[in-house]
Amino acid sequence: MIEYVDVIDDKDTVIGKTTRKNAHTKATLHPTVKILLFNSIGQILLQQRSKNKSIFPSYWDISVCEHILSGESQIKAAARGLWEELSVKTKIKLLRNNHIQVSQYGIEKQRFIECELVKLYGGFFDGEIKTNKEEITDIMFVSIPKLRKLIHQSKILFTPWGLDELLFLLRNHKQIVEKIYEGK
Repeated sequence: MIEYVDVIDDKDTVIGKTTRKNAHTKATLHPTVKILLFNSIGQILLQQRSKNKSIFPSYWDISVCEHILSGESQIKAAARGLWEELSVKTKIKLLRNNHIQVSQYGIEKQRFIECELVKLYGGFFDGEIKTNKEEITDIMFVSIPKLRKLIHQSKILFTPWGLDELLFLLRNHKQIVEKIYEGK
């Protein structure tokens, strides 16, 4: 199935539509959502991408990353991603507003440049998680100190976009956790 995404400017105004593949081959700015999912003891869920993924196979990533389909809202895309990848339904809160992430990679002599306008959300979940095996090889919940150690000692490989969001989390951990658990 061909997925269509909106082409946007840096103010998040829709200026066109293209396929997801074309957005990546032509470095076209398009919207995405990323989600950090925490449990009740403050650990963050990390996912290991499937070895069958075309980009960064078997790399570790944040809880969920989702392209926003053309005409879809950010919240709907985030909810869809949580459900499709982890079978999770939970409330989420905006943690980081629009920021641009650029990732470059090559597949079989072809260069790709992902250029995404990202909104980062966070949520809390303690229920059963059922991963989509086509998308995810493994998951783990890690504490903030363990996450810091994994990143700084290069214990595992992270996607560039996932690493960007995890470094943001480490810089703003106290505020993010307060926001996630507010009203719990």
